[in-house]
Amino acid sequence: MKRFHLALAATLGVLTLVGLTAVVTAQRVQAPGNTAIVCAYNASPPTLTTGWFGYAQCDSTGKLITSAGGGGGSAVTIADGADVAEGAIADAAATAGSTGTLSAKLRLITTQLSTVFQTGGALGAGTNRVGYTSDDPCTQKTKSNAAFSTSSGGPVSIVALSGSTVIYICSISAITDTAVKLSFIDGTGGSCASAQHAIWGSTTAASGMSLPDNGGFTQGSGNGSVGVTTSASAFCLLQSGTSLIAGNVSYVQQ
Repeated sequence: MKRFHLALAATLGVLTLVGLTAVVTAQRVQAPGNTAIVCAYNASPPTLTTGWFGYAQCDSTGKLITSAGGGGGSAVTIADGADVAEGAIADAAATAGSTGTLSAKLRLITTQLSTVFQTGGALGAGTNRVGYTSDDPCTQKTKSNAAFSTSSGGPVSIVALSGSTVIYICSISAITDTAVKLSFIDGTGGSCASAQHAIWGSTTAASGMSLPDNGGFTQGSGNGSVGVTTSASAFCLLQSGTSLIAGNVSYVQQ
C-alpha cells in the first residue's frame, strides 16, 4: 500500500512539473539580444495599492506606456520662470515687450539684429548708433587744405564762401614777421566785407590777438573742429598792420 502511495505521489509530481514547464514555455517571448522587456496590455490598466505590484503596461501596439512628460507625447506644463514653450519653427516673430514662445522670441531677435546691422539701416530716434564715433565733419570727412600768405590789412579771404555751406576749421597755423594784432573772421561778400563774426580775435583789427615779431598762432590737430563759420560765409584773415603773415588751414566745407 505504501508503494502505491509513493508511486502515485511520484506520478503527480511529474505531472505537476510537466504542467509548470508547459506554463513557463507558453510565457516565453523571443527577442533579439539577451534582454527583453515584457509588458501587459490592458484597456483599463489596474490600480495598485500599497504592497501590490503589477506588470509594466503597453498600449495596443506594444509600445511601453510611461507617465505624461516623460515621453508619453502629452503636453507638459512648466512653471513660469522655470522654462518656456519652445514653440514651432513657423511661429511668427513676437513683438518687443510681448510674451511668446521661444521660437517667436528668437525670430524677433533675428529681425532686430538684421535691422541694426543692415547697410544704411535707420535706427529709431534717441537710440545709440552702431559704430558711432563723432558727427564732427573734421573727424568723419575728407579735409581740404588752404595755404595763405599776405601782407594786406584785410580782410583777406582764405576759404571762399560756397552757397549756404558752413566751413569747419580742423587746424590752422600762422606766423608773422613783425608784431601785429591778428584775427580770423567770417563774413559775406568776396572778402568777408559784411555780416562779420569773429572766430579768433575780433572783427575790429586793432582788437585782435597780439603777436610779437616772428610770433605764431596755431590751433587744432585736424582730428576735430576748432572753429566754425556761420552758413553762407567765407573764412578770412584780418590784421592791424601790413605784416607778412603766412600759414595754412585744413577744413571741411559742407
